[in-house]
Amino acid sequence: MLRQPDEEARLAALGRLIQDWQPVLLVLGLPLDRDGGEQPQSRRVRRFAARLEQRFGLPLVLHDERWSTAAAEADLRVQGAGAARLAREGDAQAAREILQGFLDACTTGRAPHAADPGTAT
Repeated sequence: MLRQPDEEARLAALGRLIQDWQPVLLVLGLPLDRDGGEQPQSRRVRRFAARLEQRFGLPLVLHDERWSTAAAEADLRVQGAGAARLAREGDAQAAREILQGFLDACTTGRAPHAADPGTAT
């Protein structure tokens, strides 16, 4: 997880990861409310997604991240994680849940094209 204190530092760290890993697509979690509607954080994520696309020139897809935190915590609890481990690993596990959800959507034909970042899967 990127834990830099400000956005520019996070973007620089992300740039280093992109240079090392050479991804062809970025997947970003889109926070939605329980009914699938936008919320204030959704608009912030969309603005951040636009900055990522502009800065790195990679296609980007927004994926519905509803329930990713709950699924991540459930997975960690099954593994016997206590509060400290949940706090330490919860965000990374939620990110894995978001990516896996996107990959699963791709295999069922439900994922949007990367050229349409306004659509969340």
